Amino acid sequence: MQRGDVQTGLITARRPPNDYSVIGQEIGLAQDVVDREWIIAVADYAFGGTAKKPLRGDRIVEGEEVFEIMPDDIGPAAELMSGGVEWKVRTKQVR
Repeated sequence: MQRGDVQTGLITARRPPNDYSVIGQEIGLAQDVVDREWIIAVADYAFGGTAKKPLRGDRIVEGEEVFEIMPDDIGPAAELMSGGVEWKVRTKQVR
């Protein structure tokens, strides 16, 4: 994960069972745009050793793909799931 110039080590982020990956095209763009949800443990969402709330603009890097956290038509950029131990974050592929 990345927030500005600060990066975390490797973490485990998984897709929810109802995997909300949507592939489409934005008006005026020739490339596909991918919206994706991720589930991340609260304890793993940490920068500088301190757990943080996911913020719009934070990035998740998966191989060569980069996803930026942002709200969508479904809901907010990040929401604490029941039990308070995992975040659900909504992202859009930016690279």
